[in-house]
Amino acid sequence: MYLIRNMELVGVTNSELMMIALVARYHSGGMPSVKQKEFSRLDSEKRTTVTRLTALLRIGDALDREHRARAGNLSIEFDKDQVWLHLECLSGKSPDSMLALWALNHKKELFEKVFRRTLNADFGDGAGSSGN
Repeated sequence: MYLIRNMELVGVTNSELMMIALVARYHSGGMPSVKQKEFSRLDSEKRTTVTRLTALLRIGDALDREHRARAGNLSIEFDKDQVWLHLECLSGKSPDSMLALWALNHKKELFEKVFRRTLNADFGDGAGSSGN
């Protein structure tokens, strides 16, 4: 967090740097909380933005857990209760897609809490669904 907060990026305010640093801090675990000093200093709208961005980053991180860019096309469907992620795995049916679905199941809690929708995913290779 220190490195991000102390960067000088043209056109990025100190408040925006703090938000970026907090998203980086929470992306691998832990829940954003007003009990945490840096997070509590943000106004309500910015806290909501940090929490939503963290939830989305966790999903992206889960889907590329091995950092090999194995997912191809992505399509999203949603209604008032659920979100479906349909992904194409570039390597075909593989342990990578199964690992991604496993990771997604372990990282989707914040997404479901923040967006108030159940998150489901499947790979076009037939790997299955991460739904309940």
